Amino acid sequence: MADFPDLRTLTALLPTPGSVLVVGTNPEPVARDLAAAGHAVSTASDLPGAARIPESSLDAVVLGAPDTVTFQAARRLLREKGRLLIAGPAPGRTEQETVIALSEAGFVVLKVDLPAAVYLARKESFFVREYRQGDEEQILPMFRRSFHVDRSLARWAWEYRENPYGTLRISEAFTEDGRLAAHYAGYPVRFHDGTGARARILPALQVGDTMTEPAFRHVGRGP
Repeated sequence: MADFPDLRTLTALLPTPGSVLVVGTNPEPVARDLAAAGHAVSTASDLPGAARIPESSLDAVVLGAPDTVTFQAARRLLREKGRLLIAGPAPGRTEQETVIALSEAGFVVLKVDLPAAVYLARKESFFVREYRQGDEEQILPMFRRSFHVDRSLARWAWEYRENPYGTLRISEAFTEDGRLAAHYAGYPVRFHDGTGARARILPALQVGDTMTEPAFRHVGRGP
């Protein structure tokens, strides 16, 4: 457990008193503070050591300097909409890389005013990641259901895989069982800025296929 910059801030970030697991090499100081705030607190030096805690039972897990494997283990322990609080960055990982790792592990980062290197995330039902080889097997049928147009694999490859200005600018959301739920993609194009001697050619991203599986369109903000 990394040193938290302000333990009073910690209690404000977590849900109303509930079940909390504090994980790290020295979790006792944070555990005492949370217990004083009314939380039911368990501690462990690492997540494998927390195997005695029933899965999907916790309101929050507090970590220091975790890695992607730890994110996945924490998610298995959390109840639905449970929170993950990270009190320190993984060594060598940038803020962007941390946010991407959380999204791929099934968390959404909550937008709150936090000290540097502190993240608050919530367990969600979907995993968001970039395109991987073979995803087009689900992308093309979703395109057909969403836009009522048959797009061939060759046409998709020409637009997204073979674009000379950039390829596979695709983000996707998947369910627990690997079903494609939503898709957001763009393709790089050249943008001409100005004319004559001052003209510049800049890269730009043309937003392409934005679609959600009909069964999930009620989730989040709405249609």
